Amino acid sequence: MLEKARLVLMYPQGQRRVYALQAEPLQEIYAWVGAFKPDWLNPPCMLHEYTDALKREEALAAENSSWANGRSVTISRVFTASPAVLWRFWTEATAMKQWWSPEYLTTRRVESDPRPGGTLRVDMEQSDGSIHTADGHYTQLRKPERLEFMMCPLDAAGKPIFESHNAVKLEAVDTTRTRLTLNIRLAASTSAAVKYIAGLEIGWNQTLDKLERALAATKESETRM
Repeated sequence: MLEKARLVLMYPQGQRRVYALQAEPLQEIYAWVGAFKPDWLNPPCMLHEYTDALKREEALAAENSSWANGRSVTISRVFTASPAVLWRFWTEATAMKQWWSPEYLTTRRVESDPRPGGTLRVDMEQSDGSIHTADGHYTQLRKPERLEFMMCPLDAAGKPIFESHNAVKLEAVDTTRTRLTLNIRLAASTSAAVKYIAGLEIGWNQTLDKLERALAATKESETRM
């Protein structure tokens, strides 16, 4: 069967059969399997964490449809990049497209007009081809120290599911590192927001993981030039 699939070549040696792996078809399989990699980046422990959070949010939403309003989440990371570089990755569409989505989504389109009232919109694609859109605008900017923006995930009809008011603070730790603090405050939540809010912190941590990889890739590219 493997021989028919061109994965191996068979060399008869008397009563023995010696098989040699074929590199090219195996590389094709590796490339094909790699397309599904984003779906593997949620380990079982993370899925259990999300399931538990979903149950909690569903219970709270059943009692009060605006249960999440006023809730806030804070995430802090130290990145090997200057505040100026991080600012670019949070405001320039080309740079933002490299990282702005959780692991299971691919960023397809970013609109960014970094000024108070300026557009901020991100289209993210799932593995089945469906598009998830977050739409909003910048509210405050103080380059390269702090930026604030409001975003709403949209439902299939283009209506907001809830609002997230976000503040990003950039503080230099030393000459090569910056502490990024992201504060997210929720508002205008609806019953449809349950699954999004349950995965909010997990999703943003995955997104920041992608930012870290994008920064590293950019630095490596610049080093080679």
